[in-house]
Amino acid sequence: MLPFVEYEPGGHQPDVTLQLAMKFLLLSFCLLVQWSALAQSTIISGRVVDIGNGQPLPGATILQFNTVNGVSSDTDGSFSLTVSGRPDSVTISVSSIGYTKQQRRVAAASSSVIALVPSQEVFCELPVYFRFEAGPLSGLRYTPLGATLQVFGQRFINKPINIIGSYQTNLRRNYATTVGVSLPPVWIHRRISTSEIVEYQRLQAQPANLRFSSFRATVGLGVYRIGGVLVPSLLVGAGYATYQPLHLDQAATAGYGYSIGLRRYFNYPFYTLVHVQATHWPDFWQLQGSASCSVFGKFSAGISFNQLRSYQEISLTLTRTFY
Repeated sequence: MLPFVEYEPGGHQPDVTLQLAMKFLLLSFCLLVQWSALAQSTIISGRVVDIGNGQPLPGATILQFNTVNGVSSDTDGSFSLTVSGRPDSVTISVSSIGYTKQQRRVAAASSSVIALVPSQEVFCELPVYFRFEAGPLSGLRYTPLGATLQVFGQRFINKPINIIGSYQTNLRRNYATTVGVSLPPVWIHRRISTSEIVEYQRLQAQPANLRFSSFRATVGLGVYRIGGVLVPSLLVGAGYATYQPLHLDQAATAGYGYSIGLRRYFNYPFYTLVHVQATHWPDFWQLQGSASCSVFGKFSAGISFNQLRSYQEISLTLTRTFY
């Protein structure tokens, strides 16, 4: 609002148009200065994940090297750091509780995946840090009702382990349950690391005429970025399974098996973890696959597939992250 100015009759009235022009010029100058400051800055974005399982690491600290300019990663591990000037590349330092600090030089205006390696050191004085995901799980064929829970712990038994469990049912004779434990890497060497997963599965489907249970241990060999390409992790496993037809006139089978598969993490703009694994049991193959994608920050949507003999099930899940 323009200021009220008194004037005498017959005197000179202030030039209102001149006042408006001066204010417009002043505002334009301020916007020009602000735009110039933004034009001379660079944004470095990316995502911080666990190198073993590709899971996002929220709350990680990203600092421009030798400065106090920094940000923290969001719930899905993503970050956006603004640095002054127009450099070709920037050195950043990335750290998270329970992981080895990492320094990397990244290209300006780029989006990178920063994969942190779990630390082998034990800090007993640190508090337990963990997060968990929970949500509904629904099968499209045999088990329409269910839920899943996944706990990402950094200091359980002084080791970072992840625990996942799920249960599905039709409230009658069909059910499917899975319990798995992701163990800390036993071998880490520069860009190469291992991951270990122990899993128990049990399911029953009356229309498919089967009752099945299995124990399986899987070792993943991960190589992080060869020539700028995020290489899929190779999965190799072995286990023991029991297959029992529900019709008693058919014979049950049991025995050892081996498996092979791939796990690949896709970064921006999808942020998707894809897993495919095939297991050869004594006289049949089991094919399993899954894909999960971060949506709306704290939420994650996923789809999984499980097939063996006459059993085929596709399941959908929607989970939310809690701290």
